[in-house]
Amino acid sequence: MGEVIGIMSGKGGVGKTTIALNLALAIQKLGRAVIVVDGDIKNPNLGLYLGIYQYPATINDVLKGSADLNSAKCTHSTGISIIPASLSSDSSGVGLSKLKKLFDETDSCIILDFAPGLGREAVSFLELCDKCLIVTNPNIPSVASTLRLVNIVESHNKNILGVVINRTGKSYEISREDIETVCPGKPAWEIPEDENVRKSAMLKTPLLDYKPYSKAAAGFREVAAGIVGVDYKEPGFYKLRQFLDLFRRRTVPEDLPELKNDEDGGDDKNP
Repeated sequence: MGEVIGIMSGKGGVGKTTIALNLALAIQKLGRAVIVVDGDIKNPNLGLYLGIYQYPATINDVLKGSADLNSAKCTHSTGISIIPASLSSDSSGVGLSKLKKLFDETDSCIILDFAPGLGREAVSFLELCDKCLIVTNPNIPSVASTLRLVNIVESHNKNILGVVINRTGKSYEISREDIETVCPGKPAWEIPEDENVRKSAMLKTPLLDYKPYSKAAAGFREVAAGIVGVDYKEPGFYKLRQFLDLFRRRTVPEDLPELKNDEDGGDDKNP
């Protein structure tokens, strides 16, 4: 039986889809089959993150009974399998009971990338989940919406694996200890601010593929280990690879802007 893990957030823009894709790749590297499903039926973007624009079928087709899970799967060059949602199909009148049955029949771990926020669509997809992982940023608006989301998830008797605090490392942020009070008794994992996340998004590939030894990549691996239930171990020569990468960036000549942009360009915020 497949386990369905919902990746949720109380508001948009916290990096939920980025986390869903990187966790999928990290879990896959731990030896488990994974399928990432776009649960944002009205405003889908999962395929866009990986540069996949044409689909044989979508989750909308599966919901309507005109396709099965296998025929709707698309595979990225990293080996990640996704089931995208349609950018144009009408989602009205779709049902979830059939999808739940299909999820139960697969041996893969299902990562369900929810629509952001607390709308009806997101709440309805809760019925598909065995467990939930909640993504937040370390600021007051995001944490406040996370508190409301936790109350909704718990009212549906769903198990919360923990909270992922994305884009940490700023002096003005809410502390990890304070955020842990939102979901007492559950772990709070941190994903540090990392310029490489924006670069990997531009390249349409997960960070774990683009910069597997970056600081945010280490955070994704730690969360994945916690989800799967194994002890987290840093890859061999991890510290040395980090040092060499940092040294390489610092020694890029200033008179080579094209090379400097390749290494240091981009927005300093994770998508």
